[in-house]
Amino acid sequence: MVKLQQSSKQLVDLGKLQAKWVSATLVKKSEAQDYVNEEDQGFAALLARHVDVPTAAWHRLLAALGAEQQDGQFWHRRSIFLLPVVSPYNLAAVLWQLTILLLDLVYTAFWVPMNVAFCTAEYGNLHSGCTVSDLVGGCFYFVNVLVSFQIGVVATHGYRKRTVEDGGLVAWLYARYGRFWLDFVASVPFIYLVVLLAGSFKLNKSWVNCLSLLRLLRMVRLVSISKVVYVDSLSGRFQDSSIARRLSVTVLYSALLAYQLAVAINLLACIMVLCAYFEGYENSWMSSVSWTRLWEAAPIYQWYCAVYWMIVTTTTTGFGDFQPRSAAEQVVANVAMVGGMVMFGVLVASIGNALSRATAEAHQAYGSRRKIMHVKEWAEHRALPPIISKQVQNFYADKYGRKQEDAIDMAVMSELPSRLRAKVARAMVVPLMADCHILMELPEDLQSLLAENMRPIRLPAGEDLCQQGDVADCFWVLQDGTVQAVRYKEGSVTIDASETPRLLGEGVLLGDVVEECRVRPWTLRTVTPCRLWGLPLQDLLPLMRMYPAIGLLAAEYVKFKVVYTYNGDSTDDHWCELAAVIVKYMQEHVPDDEATEMVADLFKTSAEEQTLQPMLEQMLEMCASRNTTGGTTTTMLLQQARYRRQAQHLHLVPRRRPQR
Repeated sequence: MVKLQQSSKQLVDLGKLQAKWVSATLVKKSEAQDYVNEEDQGFAALLARHVDVPTAAWHRLLAALGAEQQDGQFWHRRSIFLLPVVSPYNLAAVLWQLTILLLDLVYTAFWVPMNVAFCTAEYGNLHSGCTVSDLVGGCFYFVNVLVSFQIGVVATHGYRKRTVEDGGLVAWLYARYGRFWLDFVASVPFIYLVVLLAGSFKLNKSWVNCLSLLRLLRMVRLVSISKVVYVDSLSGRFQDSSIARRLSVTVLYSALLAYQLAVAINLLACIMVLCAYFEGYENSWMSSVSWTRLWEAAPIYQWYCAVYWMIVTTTTTGFGDFQPRSAAEQVVANVAMVGGMVMFGVLVASIGNALSRATAEAHQAYGSRRKIMHVKEWAEHRALPPIISKQVQNFYADKYGRKQEDAIDMAVMSELPSRLRAKVARAMVVPLMADCHILMELPEDLQSLLAENMRPIRLPAGEDLCQQGDVADCFWVLQDGTVQAVRYKEGSVTIDASETPRLLGEGVLLGDVVEECRVRPWTLRTVTPCRLWGLPLQDLLPLMRMYPAIGLLAAEYVKFKVVYTYNGDSTDDHWCELAAVIVKYMQEHVPDDEATEMVADLFKTSAEEQTLQPMLEQMLEMCASRNTTGGTTTTMLLQQARYRRQAQHLHLVPRRRPQR
């Protein structure tokens, strides 16, 4: 124990020096990302093209962007039309997005339903203003589909963002996660109208009337617009916009609800006018009043009366002046009544609830963004180099961006009863063990026992799992993310779990039989936000005592990993922290003939016969003492290690740790 304490103290000192060296020299490539600034929130998400991508797509996007980097410069593929891609922050791109937004909010929301209601009879006639206006509006939507492949996108994931101007990636993001299908659906009526005008065939009037209803598909575009505005109003993003300095979230949210109500009433009124057209004006609801001949009135007055009737119906006032005269009109009236009760009930009941919730969420989101901005200002005030300032900002962006998700994981796992928690952990971790070295060799029942005791861990970029010289008290299964292993004066190794899970800190599995494994040989630091499962030593040790096969399999794996890696025959792409230390030491500090002999002796040992563990302990002891011993002492230790292994194999001397 005294020697263990001395060795630990020595490695702790080395670990502190290593930490300073890493902080001064290590640059994380993945942290060269931007974070979402305050000015990118709120209405900016409607103008500059923002696309929210899930975690898997985000990692795929980062890998694609990283592969495009050559000699510090980015090359961008052209669009699918072989033209250069325009930046989403380009003035022309922003103005085009603003034009389409206004077209959606005014033309699609109000004019398209009115056009369907009053211009169906003249649909397809170029001499009609309705057809011309529909053709012009459809032309804008069709051109928007094509232009959207030419404008770059801002891919966002939580608080992080990446500006994408590569033609292939833009097309992928727009078609998979953007509004491509909504834009395409909105263009279908225009395509139909062009075919109708250019075709030599003639359709009967009933077919024209039915197909003209396709123009209502443009209303689908309002779904995406309403979703963005609704989410922004609830999440508090408008708190950071210039509009929020003049209007409160309450006013913005109320204006959104009022706009949606106006769109719904106009749509129902236009459908009612369309029903009167198909059934004949004199036989429809227009003839239910005696004080005016509504079917002979101007279209604008007919529309006004329809709107009046829908307002009376949706508010359940029911004056009784207008009445349905057909089954179709009854259906529309029923929809208006039921929808009105729901809409106004939600309007009254949810304003207070939604605004109170939005206030709490807005303050939380706003506080997180303000924290990031304060950190940015602090870095500028302290004159930090840009790359270090970027790393600090990304750390806080990851920390606050994943805080809620982390809290949910921890809360669920902590609140579950022990047996159910074990079942959940087993269902989530056992599939990961099938791809992790050492663990994949364990029987299924042992894998289940280990998995039941593991707990989820989420860490932002830049966090240390452990430092070189720390006491080994846990091992981890890296489910997602990238970790960098650093050893003092030996550079670093990157462990990526994007394709397969990785086992980290496996030396703790040998800590009960190999004394040198009780101290961390590497510093493990997250490069990207990581999801892990950890098993602490206090839960692992009883399992190791009950099932010593775990330690035996770990020792045998380290042996074969060292032998095959040193001989260049290893086909195993897993990174083993102990094997990496031993192989690197023998390649750099041990003569070739002695190292070859040592590897051959190691291959002859067996964990089951208790000859492998002392050999590993001798090797790890020499690796840890390389900074304090000279070449002569090293040679002596090598000879002593071989002698003790042979003597122990023959039972000539007891197994004990040799003196330095």
